[in-house]
Amino acid sequence: MESIKKLENLIKQLRDPVNGCPWDKVQTHKSLKPYLIEESYELIDAIEQENTNQIKDELGDVLLQVMLHCQIASEAKEFTLDDVIQKLSNKLVERHPHVFAGKKANTTEEVKEIWEASKAKKRKSLLGDIPISSPALEQASKIGKAVAKVEFDWDTAEEVLEKVREEFREVEEAMSQKEGEDRIEEEIGDLLFSISQLARKLKLSPEIALVSACKKFKKRFEFLEKEIKAKGNLSKEELNIIWLKAKNN
Repeated sequence: MESIKKLENLIKQLRDPVNGCPWDKVQTHKSLKPYLIEESYELIDAIEQENTNQIKDELGDVLLQVMLHCQIASEAKEFTLDDVIQKLSNKLVERHPHVFAGKKANTTEEVKEIWEASKAKKRKSLLGDIPISSPALEQASKIGKAVAKVEFDWDTAEEVLEKVREEFREVEEAMSQKEGEDRIEEEIGDLLFSISQLARKLKLSPEIALVSACKKFKKRFEFLEKEIKAKGNLSKEELNIIWLKAKNN
């Protein structure tokens, strides 16, 4: 608690209207949104790299965002850091009756059932807990998980794969018929939604799969860039040959 109090006082000082930091003291909940997203992704990168020191560093950056939001709210007399901690503590006790109230749970699946039952008491819709600002692929996966609870789902991954093929054909059709941008965009959206459901059925995160693909592409393209710098302008055929070499590295 002493460390938290010290950090809280530092944030107050940074936000001081007279002697504070020019950047920190003008921030709002909305202006800080991109930084929370950025810091969260940097933490995920550190976890992926299994870099303990970097994880510690990035957790601190995420905590800074939490502290700034609490200080902004405190100044507006909306809530305080203590309120946030208390609300979290109450939620943890409420959603863990198998730990704090004598209810038994021996497996992670049983724990998930208890957690979902607790959330369901306050939920108006199965889709009500899915944040609209979360990455779209992750939203699609969560939508699929939610509606599966009422058996509105495919039985197998193979059935979803057929749906992916169907949506791909519809994209091809929209393009070949030179449909308007809106129609093509809609069909591509349907295709991506179906791909996310395929990943879900295979117990994979479509978001993490796409992040991995982006990392792989960047690594291969960096190899390609080195070749371009060394050899100068290259034809498309030469670039493809180097790309194949990069894939095999």
